[in-house]
Amino acid sequence: MKVLQICHKPPLPAIDGGCLAMNDISNGLIKKGCDLKILTLSTAKHPFQKNKLSDNYLRTTKIEHVEIDTNLKPSAAFFNLFSSESYNINRFYSKEFEEKIISQLKSNQFDIVHLESLFVVPYLRVIQENTTAKIVYRAHNIEQQIWWEKYEQCKNPLKKSYLKLLYQRLKRFEDKHLNSFDGIAAISQMDIQQMKKLGCTIPCVEVPFSINPNTYYPTSSNTSNDLFYLGSLDWIPNLEGLNWFLENCWENLVTIYPNLKLHIAGKSMPESISNLNTKGIVIHGEVLDAMEFIREQGIMIVPLFSGSGIRIKVLEGMALEKAIIGTTKAMEGIPITKKEGCIADTADDFCEAIKKLHLNKDLQIEMGKNARIFVKKHFNNDEIINQLMEFYSTI
Repeated sequence: MKVLQICHKPPLPAIDGGCLAMNDISNGLIKKGCDLKILTLSTAKHPFQKNKLSDNYLRTTKIEHVEIDTNLKPSAAFFNLFSSESYNINRFYSKEFEEKIISQLKSNQFDIVHLESLFVVPYLRVIQENTTAKIVYRAHNIEQQIWWEKYEQCKNPLKKSYLKLLYQRLKRFEDKHLNSFDGIAAISQMDIQQMKKLGCTIPCVEVPFSINPNTYYPTSSNTSNDLFYLGSLDWIPNLEGLNWFLENCWENLVTIYPNLKLHIAGKSMPESISNLNTKGIVIHGEVLDAMEFIREQGIMIVPLFSGSGIRIKVLEGMALEKAIIGTTKAMEGIPITKKEGCIADTADDFCEAIKKLHLNKDLQIEMGKNARIFVKKHFNNDEIINQLMEFYSTI
C-alpha cells in the first residue's frame, strides 16, 4: 500500500505529543510494509532538522519539507478581521507546499493520502483534484473545543471578544470539512462521538496513540514516593492545570508532608513557573530525554481540565509503570479502573490520592505494574496499526 502522509510539523524530533502521534503512525505503516512518503511543513516552533534524523528514517520515509512562517503577525491578524476565514488555519497555508503536494500526486499513484491534523486541511481541494486516492483525516483532537474552552476561561473582555471570533471561524471551518474526507481516524472514541454530534456521517475509526512496550523499559530501582509533572507549558490547558494544582493543592500537601517534593519539567516554561521559590518544588525546565525523566521519578500528576484528544504522556507513564493521578479530562480515552490509576477532579481528591500513594509504596508499585499491563493490552502498536490498515482497505 502506497501512503502519502502530510504533516503540519515534522514528526521527528518528537518534541511534543503531536509529533509522537504522527511518528507513531509513520513507524507503524513502515513496519507493516507500506511504501510511505512524508511531506511536512517546517516552522520556527517546529523546524525540520535533518541532522537529527537517521539515514534509515530519511530512506524509509523519503521525507521532504517546506519552510513556512506561522508566527502570529498583528497586521495579518488585523486584516483577517475583515474576512470570514480562520486566521488559525490560514497561517499554515503555503503555495510552495501546495505545489509540492501536487507534484507528488501527479508523479505517484498513492492508495491513501493521510492528513495529520486540521491544519493541513486547507490543501484538501488540490489533493482531491489531483488524485483518486482515498483521503483519511487524522483528527488529533476537536480543535473548536479547545478554542471554546479558551474563550470560556478568558477574563479580559476585549480578548474574550476576539477569542470568540477565532472560535466561531475555526468551528465553521472544522464543521464544513467534517464530511469532506473518505474517512476519519480519530485519536479517541469520545472525539468520534463529539464529531458525530457535530454532524459527521462518514466512516470513522478510533486509532489512539499506541505503545510499543519493547521501547519502554521501567526501572526496578526507583523507590521515590515524590510527585512529578511533565508537560509542554506553551499549551494553555497544561499551564492552567499546573497553576491550579500549585494554588489549590501544594500548600496543603507540603504542610502535611514537609519532605514531599514536586519535580516540574517541560518545554516553554514561563518565568512564573521557572522562577518559583516554593518549598518542596524542584524545577527541571526542558529535559533532553522525557522517558528517562519519567523513569527516574515517582508519582505522576496530570491536573488537566480542558482540551480534547488523548494524553500521550499518560500512556507513556503507564508503560513505564508509574502510578498516575489525573483528572477525568486527563484520562479521557483511557478507560482505566482504580487498579491502574487514580482519577481526581478536586483538590481534596488529589490530596487524598497523593496521601494514599505517598504512604504506601507497595500500592504505588502495584498500580504501576497494572498500568503497564493495561497499556500493553489496550494500546498495543501492532493491533492499532492493523485497525488503521483495515480501515484504509474498507473505505
